[in-house]
Order: sequence, then structure tokens, then C-alpha cells
Amino acid sequence: MEVLKTYIENIFSSYKENEKSIRIKNDILTHMEDEYEDLILNGKSSEEAVGIIITKFGSFDELLSELELKNSNENISLSQEDLETVEEYKKFSTTFPIFISTGIIFYILAVGVTGGLSFMLPKSYLPFIFFSFIAIGTGLLAFAGIKKNYFIDYFKSKGLTQYYDVEEYGPPVDSKNKKYYRRKKSLDLFENIMWIIIVIIYLYLGFYKGLWHPGWIVFLIGAILSIIIKIIIEYSTNND
Repeated sequence: MEVLKTYIENIFSSYKENEKSIRIKNDILTHMEDEYEDLILNGKSSEEAVGIIITKFGSFDELLSELELKNSNENISLSQEDLETVEEYKKFSTTFPIFISTGIIFYILAVGVTGGLSFMLPKSYLPFIFFSFIAIGTGLLAFAGIKKNYFIDYFKSKGLTQYYDVEEYGPPVDSKNKKYYRRKKSLDLFENIMWIIIVIIYLYLGFYKGLWHPGWIVFLIGAILSIIIKIIIEYSTNND
């Protein structure tokens, strides 16, 4: 609802934007939109619903004061590079879900198309077709993930926590945790490659050897290796 969104933006415009204020703003807007839908379903007009919601929720001054959100006079100074990166990230954020969903679709097509063509083409062609779809899907997912990680790492290095979820991606990188994140990033890359290899091995065992069972054991091995990787990260961090 654009009216409610504008109202909330105006309320928060006099406060410094950070991860806490963004999260609170989104939560309040979600509650308002839910309330608006309920009022509309109960026969209220759009104008009546908006008026009731604004009256009910008030100005939020007490809430904002309790949360110790400081005035926006303390704005963070962004360089030209920061501003360009932020704009690029906003544009990428609109296409990121498309890359993810398209990659998943190619995984589904890999099974569907291969199964459909199995009645028309020689079996020797099927693995090539299957892995072609898998390769495209993996490429799309990898591109989206790498691109997103690039932005997150940039914002971390600059301390721009208002542009990403700190709880999900961790605090800004400083002298204490820079080595940890560099090590974790390398191990995460290794783990991603490992899972791709495991999937390829499983499909090879299934298509060429007919070992769909007990070929699934490779996934158990992968899970064990993932646990080992996490232990390595924790151990190396505690002993730095």
C-alpha cells in the first residue's frame, strides 16, 4: 500500500538509517498492510482503512525514543564509489530472485526434459542433455551468489551495515575478524564446489552404473565433510 509506505518513510526520515531502523520500519509496515487487508475485507473503504490505521499506530515517537534511534543529522558520509555501489546493489536486488528462480527451473527442466526425450532419443544422448541443463542452472545460481557476496563483502568492509542483514551475514569486517571472514569465505567456496562434485558423482553413478542406491551415500559423506569444515573454522578462530 503506497500511502502507508510513504507515511512510514516520512516518520522515519528524521532518524538515522541503520539495520535496526530498517528492520523496525519493515516490521511496522508489514503490520500496517496486514491491518489494512483485514479492514478492507470487513467492508471499509481504502480511505477509511488508512485513516483507522494511522490513528491506531500513532506517530511512533515513544517507540523510536525507546529504541534510541539518533537523529539523521549524524548521517554517514558516503563516497562516490559507495553511492555507485549502493545504486548497483539496488538494481541487482531486483534481479537476484530472478536468477535464483531461473536456476532452479533449469534443475527441474533437467529431469523433465531428459525424461521426456528418453522415449525419442538414444540413451547415450541423455546424460549430455541432462548435464547441459544442470550446468546452466548451476551457472545462474553461482553468478547470483558470487555477485551478492561481492556486495555484502563491500558493505562489510565499509561498515555500511544499513545495507545488509547483520544477523545473517555478520558484523562489519575489522582487524579482529577480517582473518576469520577471509578463511570462512575460502572454506565456503570449497564447500560449494564439493557439493557440485558430489551431485555430479551421484548422477554419474546413477546414469552410467545404475547405482542410484547405494549411491546416495555420497550425500552422507558430503554432510560429514560440511560438519568437519565448520569445526575447522571454529577451531582456527578460537586459536588465533
